[in-house]
Amino acid sequence: MSIHKSAIITVFLGCVFATQAYASNKLKRDYSNRCEVLTVHISKHISDDYFWSRDRIVVNQGFPLYCQAKNDSTDCQFAQTEQYGPEVTLTFKRKTDGQVATIRVQQNFCFLAAGNITVKPIRGKWVYRTRNGVWNSSSGNVWLDQVSLNN
Repeated sequence: MSIHKSAIITVFLGCVFATQAYASNKLKRDYSNRCEVLTVHISKHISDDYFWSRDRIVVNQGFPLYCQAKNDSTDCQFAQTEQYGPEVTLTFKRKTDGQVATIRVQQNFCFLAAGNITVKPIRGKWVYRTRNGVWNSSSGNVWLDQVSLNN
């Protein structure tokens, strides 16, 4: 193999590895404390009375980051895409009789300002609180405190 061909192959492989390293760094992006993230806090009260799982969360816009159980809630985070803020629909099935409660939460696209949060109860009477995110300071938050269904 000539020195010229070796140099071309070396440069090509260097570009491949550099591109791969760049792509893996983009996947490891830190989403903590950013307004482009929406955190949904599901209270222990709801989790005690209703079945739910990550599989029952429909992400209409954006993408899921994680769900994590804590002492008094389960926190799920969702991030915006390049053009849309996160929008998710959560479904809960009551343990006693199987009735379903559903709620949609959405945060407007956030760029250099906090995204407004909209909560739309689809089925059930919900008690919830919201807090818009603040650019480079905190994510948007929705606390789902209680839900009740008519029999």
